[in-house]
Amino acid sequence: MHTLRQAIETYLKARDLQCPSLIADAFSEQAQVRIVSSSTAISFPGEIRGQDAIVRVLVTQIAERFSSVCTSCIGAPPEDNEPFECRWLTSMTERDGGGVLVGCGRYQWQAEIGEARIASLVVTIDVMTRLAEKDHESGLAWLHGLSYPWCTTACLEKNVPAIPAIRDIARRLGLKREHAR
Repeated sequence: MHTLRQAIETYLKARDLQCPSLIADAFSEQAQVRIVSSSTAISFPGEIRGQDAIVRVLVTQIAERFSSVCTSCIGAPPEDNEPFECRWLTSMTERDGGGVLVGCGRYQWQAEIGEARIASLVVTIDVMTRLAEKDHESGLAWLHGLSYPWCTTACLEKNVPAIPAIRDIARRLGLKREHAR
């Protein structure tokens, strides 16, 4: 890894595309991940330490429960290896039952000193909700049409579907046009 941006992109690829071998390129060996959640729709341990645990919890266990995971970081990527914070938007399909979860929150990234692998990550889950079955197709079409892994607010505001759960997420992300269609 050469930059924090590359480490972040590698982590998202490892998790979303279920490639556990990439975690070593994204995180330092002793990396820590802290998860703060306001949602009961999905659960994680509050703290994860080390690459092996990160693989187990954030790649393997997610892959066992979900498919079609897609996460976009909102805003411009980091330009250097200084601590970096961004909002995120994610969707995933439950392997059992096919329900679709959509959520948003914040990431706080810190690179390892002298290197660009991630030393610590705080994941704040502001909301994680299930879409009504009738909203799966239009909700996923909008979500999967977003830029990946970096998405501007302007891109998010285009054609937000009039789905209550997605309108709530749009409001939480601070979008001005919550339901353009």
